Amino acid sequence: MASRSSRSTKRKADESSNNVVSLSNSQVVTEPKQPKSDAAVTENAASDVPSIDLTANGDGTTHAVVRKKLSHCLSVDPVPLQPGKDPSQAVNIAVSSRALFDTGINYDWTEEPGKFSDYLDGIMRTEADPFPPGAAFPFIQALSQVNKCLLAINPTEQERFNVILMSHNHAHVGIKLINSINHHALYIERMCLTGGATPVPHYLEAYNVSLFLTSYPNEVEKALECGFAAAALSNQEVKDSVSEELRVAFDLDAVLFSAESEVHYKTGGLKAFFKHEKANRNKLVEEGPLKKFAQALGRMQKKFNDNPDIVKKSPIKVYVVTARSAASSGERAIKTLRAWGIRIDEIHFLAGAPKGPILNAIQPHIFFDDQHTHIDSAKKYGISAAQVGGE
Repeated sequence: MASRSSRSTKRKADESSNNVVSLSNSQVVTEPKQPKSDAAVTENAASDVPSIDLTANGDGTTHAVVRKKLSHCLSVDPVPLQPGKDPSQAVNIAVSSRALFDTGINYDWTEEPGKFSDYLDGIMRTEADPFPPGAAFPFIQALSQVNKCLLAINPTEQERFNVILMSHNHAHVGIKLINSINHHALYIERMCLTGGATPVPHYLEAYNVSLFLTSYPNEVEKALECGFAAAALSNQEVKDSVSEELRVAFDLDAVLFSAESEVHYKTGGLKAFFKHEKANRNKLVEEGPLKKFAQALGRMQKKFNDNPDIVKKSPIKVYVVTARSAASSGERAIKTLRAWGIRIDEIHFLAGAPKGPILNAIQPHIFFDDQHTHIDSAKKYGISAAQVGGE
């Protein structure tokens, strides 16, 4: 850890493609799925992601095949998909066990080991019974839909989402976790269970993690110290947002952008903020902690939106919901996003109005913000609202 810390001082946290989100125990309102038989899974895997040759015909035949497959890949349940052979090309999403599932534990057992002994005994007695979904479940489930669509247009695609279960849970809990993954038809082949001996953030670089969803604030702190971005999502009931799209919503300042402009607001109020933005309207805002992740989403969108052989557009939707005012501070924001190549489907300048009603209309699988007021506003509508730093 010391070597990572020393390197982290030489780079900004927001220059890393590794982003951390902390999610506490949450229950998702959803109906549990019945496990599929091996035969059904094999049949679906073969039919959902068949091979495609986009240059096979020039008379429209290929177009019809692609159109059919993209429509189909968005309308079926997630099926097992092999992870890419080269993790360095993937968008690696690491998720803790308590973020992905409702494990029934609401304390840090590494700090209270006596309690964990009873917990572990209970887990081993009921390991055949799957955990119910947790706060990150809808987001992780939506990633599978995107992967299927990517493979439908290019069966050899390596840049796709790869989910890694990373937890400081005990290895013996692994059986129940595996049973839960299979029961819910998720496909997670890479797993890291440290048993509390090594902090999970220690392995983020080794696994080339792009986004880390966790439930422990102390892991967030350690990740920040190592140069990774961090956020926290408190206890809340999260809606089951089943859809044919992956929807991700971002705030701007201190999330996609650095906190540069917010500093002026906090020290000098709105007048100082607007003055700063006007003076720097032709200067790009510095990078924020989730910029790299947003760019990765943009690259995936591009595979769909820029392909003339595909009628169905991207299954990934990216939204910006910001407290900025359009006329007073919107120009610099749009110029920065354009220069970075981040593809935004919708942007909402709310001029300080509550974000909850807009987010309720969007229904994102996850929303990133840095302010308690906006986090609370989103939570009122059952939106998974992850706080990225902030106060």
